Amino acid sequence: MIGQRKLLAAIIGIFALLPLVMVLGSAFGTSRFPMFPPQGFGFGWFVEAWNKRDFREGFIISFNLALLTSTTVTIAALIIGRYIQKTQGLAPKIVFGVLNLPVLVPLIVLATASLQMWKSYGFYLDFRTLFLGHVIVGFPFAIRTVMIGYRNLSPAIEDVARTLGASPARIYLSVILPSMKPSIIASMVLVFVVSFDEVPMSLFLASPRTTPLSVAMFNSMTEELTPVLSAASFVVTGIAVVGMIVLERTIGIARAFGVKIQ
Repeated sequence: MIGQRKLLAAIIGIFALLPLVMVLGSAFGTSRFPMFPPQGFGFGWFVEAWNKRDFREGFIISFNLALLTSTTVTIAALIIGRYIQKTQGLAPKIVFGVLNLPVLVPLIVLATASLQMWKSYGFYLDFRTLFLGHVIVGFPFAIRTVMIGYRNLSPAIEDVARTLGASPARIYLSVILPSMKPSIIASMVLVFVVSFDEVPMSLFLASPRTTPLSVAMFNSMTEELTPVLSAASFVVTGIAVVGMIVLERTIGIARAFGVKIQ
């Protein structure tokens, strides 16, 4: 029975990854068109992708945006998560539920609503509106991951620190935060990957001066299909894979998404 499950999982995995392998594999070829298996071998398309101005600037914008979003969202999640952890009653449950609403609403709806909101108030689209849009998308992932860390804390460590005369601020900074390190790292990595790969929100809230890599790739795909796009896709996929490895090494991918494994 276990062998059949492994075989089924392997078949599903191959079926899901085969298109990705075919696309990414063409990035190492020398043909002017995406082909698999690739003809020849080289890294010319990666160089050409970096030399492409909109891809290069988009990568820098996406990296800075993802880093700022992950840091801001994680700090906010730590503060709000502490409130949820220490407060009894219905209020913290409502707060937690509201913060997770973006996961339930289709991203295209969130992006459209965000665009209409900024336009109705007369705001111009720039890095600030793009950043706030990514905060909305990334917050549910951060609050879930941080809450896992808070729930795993033993109440005894706070009692011991309080008994030894530590103030609430000292307890949080010297005892709680160090114990939360895996969840903090996992939150930042997960939100970084989500923000870096985000397309719908970026597509609606980006401006000509603040075009992330995901939007630049989308625009390039509508104009022409070359291995340059495959090379850029390889880089984006690589960042996501590295992020998932770090996430698995810290708190586990399944636990980060709220899946309980017996």
